[in-house]
Amino acid sequence: MKAISFVAVGVASLLSLAACSSSGSKTASSSPGASVPAGASVPANTTADSGPKSSDSPKTTAQPSKECATFILARNTALSGDRTKMGELPDEYNKLSASFATLAANAPADLKADFAVVSKTYSDLSALAKKAADIAAFKSNPDALKLISDSKFTTSIVRVTEYTQKTCPEK
Repeated sequence: MKAISFVAVGVASLLSLAACSSSGSKTASSSPGASVPAGASVPANTTADSGPKSSDSPKTTAQPSKECATFILARNTALSGDRTKMGELPDEYNKLSASFATLAANAPADLKADFAVVSKTYSDLSALAKKAADIAAFKSNPDALKLISDSKFTTSIVRVTEYTQKTCPEK
């Protein structure tokens, strides 16, 4: 039977995959005086003939809001590594649920339902974790497995992750 930690790692993988899909190089276009073969790509912040532009110097990023900082900490704590003991997992899931609910307040209207689904799922997982005798029992709990494999949750977590990566960047 699948393990809860496996799915939690899967959710974390979804987070990182979504992050990777937004980066990359830009396709070259015709630049004055440049001879670039069709289909070639030029790294971001460069032109085909002049290298990095002086206007593209590194920009300082503002510190994340208090809500974002709380969310990032809650997410990283709750989804860290493979657990061998229950520890604080129920409380960590509750904090993550509350963080999603807090971020929902400023989210676009079309994402509010997604935030509600994700927040409720982590709240429900917290309740199940509190009832579990140990981590092994929680990892094999059919109700917990059903929660994290539900199509509403899997769809919502992807949409919410895309939004939080834009609004709550870690760096």
